[in-house]
Parts: sequence; C-alpha cells; structure tokens
Amino acid sequence: MTYIEFLIRAKNQYNLHSPYVFNLYQQVLNTRLQRDKIGIVLSGKQHRIIYKIANTFRPHNVYIGTTAPSHIATIVVHATQHNVTIVSTPTLHTIDLAIINNIDEWKQISEHIGPQSIVLWLQPHKNSLAESQFATFVADNKVKVSLDMYHTAIAVFLPQLHKEHYMLR
Repeated sequence: MTYIEFLIRAKNQYNLHSPYVFNLYQQVLNTRLQRDKIGIVLSGKQHRIIYKIANTFRPHNVYIGTTAPSHIATIVVHATQHNVTIVSTPTLHTIDLAIINNIDEWKQISEHIGPQSIVLWLQPHKNSLAESQFATFVADNKVKVSLDMYHTAIAVFLPQLHKEHYMLR
C-alpha cells in the first residue's frame, strides 16, 4: 500500500470507538514533545512514537528485535529515564514493550507477552512481504487492538478490549 492509499483509508481520532484507544491517541500519540526537555534528537515520527510510548508506560523489560536499528535502544533508555532492561532474546519474564519488524520476531516473543504488554511493529508497509506479515500479526488472537500509523503500528493486548484494527493519520 502506498502512503497516499493509506492516507485515503486512514481515520483520525473522531473515528475511534474505544474509549481506551481514544485516550491513548489523544493523551499519548497526538501530543507534542517539548524537544528541549527530551535530551536526545528524535529524527522522525517513528522515533517520537517510540519515545512517547516508552515515556508514558515506563516498561521494565523491553525486547528490541535484532532487525531494529541500534539507536532505538537509546530512545527507549532516555524515555524511561534509564529504568529499563533491554533484552534481545525473550526470557522467562513478561515483556512489557517489544519493538519488532517481522513475524519471526513475533513468534519468538508471543509467549512472553502479557495483557499489559505493548508491541510496536516498525515499517509494516515497507514492502508486500512486510504487509503480509503484519496482516498475520494483526489477525493473531492475542492482539486485541492494533493501531496502524503507516511507519509504525501499535498492538495492545488488554483482554477487556474488543478486537479492532485502526488505520490512523
């Protein structure tokens, strides 16, 4: 899907029917960062989303897939104010935040995802293979709500939520 096609199909906050998703969008994703207080340079929308999610939810155990750029860990550490354990292989502990790029990484960590976990999928529309893998991920029964923002997608696993997929501008 091209970015233009995505924009035509994508909705804004007024099309979010879930109060949880609406609040997540309004209070986290749609807020402005005060760049002078961050302490690092965030070069794009994807970096700002990662920073906002990590800063808001303050995860303790973060899985960063091997295909993710190395600077992602720096963003997470700054956002959580250094109170985080970055892992590259899943452990017995529940993963609070995972940053992945493909279905193989999802299969590797899916058993370590709990109801409070959040997964960020980087570049879900990079190519047709990435889109196919992302569609498989979204269809997984564990994924309750997915927010596709073209360059980054967010998955939430809270059991009280109904299964929904949103494409957001």
